[in-house]
Amino acid sequence: MTERDRDRSGRAGSLDDPDVVIRLTTHWRLLVAGPLALAIVVVVVGLLLPRRFTVSASFVPAVPEGGSSQLAGVAASFGVAVSTGAALQTPQLYAELAVSNRVLRAVVTGRLSPSDEGSIAGSLIDYYRIAESEPLRRRDLAVRRLRAELDVQANVRTGLVRVSTRQPSPAVAAAIVASVLREIGEFNVSARRSRSGAEREFVEARLQIARSELLETEARLERFLERNREYRGSTGLVFEHERLQRAVALRQGVVVTLATALEQARIDEVRNTPVVTMVELPEPPGLPDSRLLVFKALAAFGLGALLIGTGLAIVPIVRMSVSRVRGISSAD
Repeated sequence: MTERDRDRSGRAGSLDDPDVVIRLTTHWRLLVAGPLALAIVVVVVGLLLPRRFTVSASFVPAVPEGGSSQLAGVAASFGVAVSTGAALQTPQLYAELAVSNRVLRAVVTGRLSPSDEGSIAGSLIDYYRIAESEPLRRRDLAVRRLRAELDVQANVRTGLVRVSTRQPSPAVAAAIVASVLREIGEFNVSARRSRSGAEREFVEARLQIARSELLETEARLERFLERNREYRGSTGLVFEHERLQRAVALRQGVVVTLATALEQARIDEVRNTPVVTMVELPEPPGLPDSRLLVFKALAAFGLGALLIGTGLAIVPIVRMSVSRVRGISSAD
């Protein structure tokens, strides 16, 4: 084999072989027809799939009222740390709570809000039509699917939490988001009542002790006045009288503060007001989501052209390399 033949053979096994360009131009119909067929299939499948609707709702955590701060101040004065609940009102907490098992299990097992269009005759488990006979497994499968269909975003800078989902029915999508928000509200109200109940028990115990201490201090002042009716003539007695008066005033202030805090705790324990401020309500949209068929068709056409072109360029080179290896083996 001459040097020229070896050079031609080496070029034939590389991507810069002019024959590669010739093969691509020869099979231009395949380069066009294949990707075009793939793009048509993608468009047809997109048209056959049901339209989907996105429903979203957003809210911000409510600012805790001053009652909890007052209780925390009272507890701190006795050396006891009590959470005010402000640290719990974070967007990240609500984002995690929206996709927690406690909330999602209540959503999939409860009956969604009825609607004129796309209403659900039962729970979300029935709507999903999960083919499973065991109830707990059906529930967990429904929770897993609902978690995958929910999109929860928390904006740390603004404190805004957004919950959205995409469903074939706009009414069902709105009902799902509304159920998630309702369960979040019920969980927060229950948690606040539980925290307020614990705070009430603490304040009641401290108030009982403070009243006993006040009665004891008042009794000491009373005994002092009975023994020293003319105490103003003695500097030491005047000082003792003023000290006892300050002790009584201090105990009275503690009792008043604890009594106020106890009443506030009782109010918070039965309060059922929302702990979030709604910014956007979940409402069924009038228009479905865009199918993005043009973008998907162009992407399919480009991918098909890339795959077919690569195949036309690589397959002959692979065949030639295999033939060369076989020739070398035969020569040996």
